[in-house]
Amino acid sequence: MKIYRIPHWARLWKFRDSEHRGSIDLVVLENKKGSYGIIENVFVKEKFRKQGIASYLIKEAIQTAKEKNLYKITLTCAEEMTPFYLRFGFKWHKDGQSHCMRINLK
Repeated sequence: MKIYRIPHWARLWKFRDSEHRGSIDLVVLENKKGSYGIIENVFVKEKFRKQGIASYLIKEAIQTAKEKNLYKITLTCAEEMTPFYLRFGFKWHKDGQSHCMRINLK
């Protein structure tokens, strides 16, 4: 089997606050409907949590996605984080959605 790396398949947009206290990644992919994003690696340094940094970064990612005409953003999160993401308009879509699965390689 060959693995082809095709650069135009995916883009990575990294969002950081100006003081590097937190960051998130928005992986941008394309399918027949258009471009869409997957939020990954939401992180805020422990001593800066509960100060609105993650909220700011999520809002920036959503705004940028709208400006770039992405048609959706998806993410996976721990169950206890669901209320946080609901505040920004994320919803669990039961129809046709699968559960998050992962394989740890290291």
